[in-house]
Amino acid sequence: MPTTTYRLLGIDDEQTTCDLCGKADLKCTMVLEALDADGNGSGEVRFGRDCGARALGWRVSAARAERFVKGTARLDYWTLHTANAAHVAAHGGQQVGAARIDIDGVTIEIWDAFYGRLPIGTWMRPDKHTRLYWRAVA
Repeated sequence: MPTTTYRLLGIDDEQTTCDLCGKADLKCTMVLEALDADGNGSGEVRFGRDCGARALGWRVSAARAERFVKGTARLDYWTLHTANAAHVAAHGGQQVGAARIDIDGVTIEIWDAFYGRLPIGTWMRPDKHTRLYWRAVA
């Protein structure tokens, strides 16, 4: 049985019913894009936080999934710093693309603003005293 893969687009409260399980009166839904075998988008779906996290392969609670998507999850600065430092060292001291780390099944991209402008997209800082930025990707 083929499994569908999804790409995370965001989270909102426009729809309050999960397209997967049918649960109603949700406070928000995760907006996902179903991908075909070639990785091309084949339409949007809206899943509740639990169903959305499972569809993306995340091993987090519904509340933590929402915080990852909204960018309000609390992440350990030293974990991000260590992953980014290893990425930069592996590329000869250059920030070549964003560093990636897996936290509870969630892929986190890390960017150090010291090496230049942030790539397009929504990036968060683990605290106001750091030059590191992060975002969850799926």
